[in-house]
Amino acid sequence: MKYANKAKILLLAVIMAVTLPFSAFAAGAEPDWGWTGGINTAVENGKAVELNKIFEYGDHKIKFENAVWEDYALLVAFSVPDADKEDSVLPSQISLVNEEGRSVSQGHGSEYGGNGKGVLEFNLNRELIKGDKLYLKIHTLRKAGREKPDYTYTMVLDKSLSADGAKYNPGKEIKTDYGTLKFVTASNSRERLSIDYTFDYIQEIKELTKSDPDTNIFVHDLFPQITLTDANKKVFRANGRSSGDEGKYGSLYFDGMPELNKPVTISVICSEKVANWSLPIPVKKAEVETVSVNKEYKSEGGSFKIKNIYLGSASTYLDYEFIPDKGYEVTRLEPLVSMNIRNKNVQGSTSNGDLAGKIIFKYPITRKDLKDVTFYVDSVKRSIKYGQSIKIDFDKTPEDYKIKVDGSEIQVTNLKIKDGKTTCFDLEVNDSNRKFSDFDVGIKADTQHLSWSSSSSSDEFKNIFDKLKEGFGLTSQDGKKSPLKKSIQVDGEHKKLEVEIESLVYSDSYKSEIKLN
Repeated sequence: MKYANKAKILLLAVIMAVTLPFSAFAAGAEPDWGWTGGINTAVENGKAVELNKIFEYGDHKIKFENAVWEDYALLVAFSVPDADKEDSVLPSQISLVNEEGRSVSQGHGSEYGGNGKGVLEFNLNRELIKGDKLYLKIHTLRKAGREKPDYTYTMVLDKSLSADGAKYNPGKEIKTDYGTLKFVTASNSRERLSIDYTFDYIQEIKELTKSDPDTNIFVHDLFPQITLTDANKKVFRANGRSSGDEGKYGSLYFDGMPELNKPVTISVICSEKVANWSLPIPVKKAEVETVSVNKEYKSEGGSFKIKNIYLGSASTYLDYEFIPDKGYEVTRLEPLVSMNIRNKNVQGSTSNGDLAGKIIFKYPITRKDLKDVTFYVDSVKRSIKYGQSIKIDFDKTPEDYKIKVDGSEIQVTNLKIKDGKTTCFDLEVNDSNRKFSDFDVGIKADTQHLSWSSSSSSDEFKNIFDKLKEGFGLTSQDGKKSPLKKSIQVDGEHKKLEVEIESLVYSDSYKSEIKLN
């Protein structure tokens, strides 16, 4: 996962606190979202491994302070001494390997709060942990602040591009941190600029992206950001890209056509800086105590079970299982459970949507703490496979663009082609008898899956607020369901589309408490 924007994290925290009145958030304390508190507690209790290692990159430093072992993960706390500088750097592409060089992490995440403190999280495959050390490998770094161009170039786009379908060879060669990028063919496609390129990566990049495939570092992760600024100071971003043969060639697609026959400035940002640094971390047995719970919650779609509480060094977690009723094909599960200890609120999280797994709270408790702890089992969001489609054809009337779905009706409205470049429409749900809280879609044209995005509301806060309410099965303050509508934008002009309702999302509300004495 990439580093999150602090403002978005804070916004999400505020929204979650407002939309969960049943949970412990109603007690008035601010919810805890990060690993910092749990790791500090592990350090205070002597359950952390002191690292105290400094990585230097030019004038910058990253200090790796402590490692905390859980039975399911390794947490590594770091700090950035020069966090207030615009060009300070953070770990980006990372991996965790054993002494044989094999990856022992089935995935990793990271947190950085913008206060100079951060945490790297590795989910572990313990069968691959051999020897008394693991190695944290920092393959690349990323700037923490606002990125400025690493390189700027100029070129003139030939006036022949004014004609739709026109092409020519600009013959432009660009040096980047990753190698040499050559612009081979510039084209006008419906007044949008596209440029075919070749890319000769430096050997260091070739070796990095051909390493252990478990590290998930690919050539497309190490492609520069390209923008064009024309003589009128208008900025055109490369908002799409295709590539082949391990990145050796491809095409860039820009969001318009810069002014022709005048100088255009090419700005190049190489976000990932190659580091190739390794940090040994001593292997330590995780200390975990288990407390039996055995709670079961039943709903129309199946049974949700919480079996045990596990008391770790920097975290507390519950193991859960969902058993679907016959006839329900559940494809994804998201439990909503929070923990309150002495007015400290911690939201549980799951990572993969599996029907069985862990609900993790980034805060440790002891057996003695249990008398002061309440777990709030609010709801479970489950996705049920559906698989019916709405066929869109511009030659049909809008009344044909609808489908009946579990007591409701989903209809395509506001269908249009925007600027000849984007197919736009809304998916609106008749809410009178709606049982589901959300739905997932896929979009195809001639059996080919298309990329698409949801446009945001003009009131961003309200838009996110409503979506969270829908996702958690909550209602608005007047007791009515929040209206359910998706605004879709599909790249390109498409006169015929198939919109598949892939799954329906239901929220089973339990609103239950678990207290253990």
